[in-house]
Amino acid sequence: MQQVDVQSTPRLVGFPWYDSSKTRDLWSGFWVVMHQMLLSRGIQNLPFELDRKTDPRDQWINPQLLLSQCCGLDLHYHDMDHIVPVARPAIPELQCEPGDYYSYVIVRGDVKNSGRIVVNNERSRSGCTSLLEWLRNRGLRPELTLVSGSHQESIRYIKQGIADIAAIDAYSASFLDMTELKIVGTTRPTAAPPFITRLDIDIPRELLIEALEEAVRVKGVSLGITEVIPTERDAYSDLEADWQNGSR
Repeated sequence: MQQVDVQSTPRLVGFPWYDSSKTRDLWSGFWVVMHQMLLSRGIQNLPFELDRKTDPRDQWINPQLLLSQCCGLDLHYHDMDHIVPVARPAIPELQCEPGDYYSYVIVRGDVKNSGRIVVNNERSRSGCTSLLEWLRNRGLRPELTLVSGSHQESIRYIKQGIADIAAIDAYSASFLDMTELKIVGTTRPTAAPPFITRLDIDIPRELLIEALEEAVRVKGVSLGITEVIPTERDAYSDLEADWQNGSR
């Protein structure tokens, strides 16, 4: 059986949380800046292009993972013990502390019922547990929970009357079609989804942070990001408590 030489296999880089059809070129340019800097520091086997084909969960378990993104909730699953957060983006458009984010709670303009909710993913803070928490704090319980697969699909569910209420990552919302929708609230701010790498990565974490900072300096304005904040797991400890206390 032929063995694969991981030392010569290209590393894997993807930004699956915010890389969409509308932002594709922007994130590609972001990676170009990082690529050039890391290459100048002697880092080898860097991919020329971002990985947009691999499911995020498959990215995270890939031994060649260099950089990806995940939800803060994901860090509390046992299958993520080999993953460490690197940094999180600061988004000045959002009315919260730098490095935090929240979601918009949305309905159609003519809908007042909150019985049918749609979530993007059951492991999502922005689209699932934040909405359940928001509803619970108002004494409301969903009668039906649908899973759409993405924020964009959740918006479609609301617009087509398939569901009544959803929570959409407020940063993502700036790149999505929110027409015909009404924002009825915002969820509790928490630490934004982090850039992540493997615990056993052979590159200093500080170098990844430096490369992210350079990419933000050059390309951040177009993405609405002003800085990246070095981040540890404990920044997401409140999400673990939410999960254990039944926000799901």
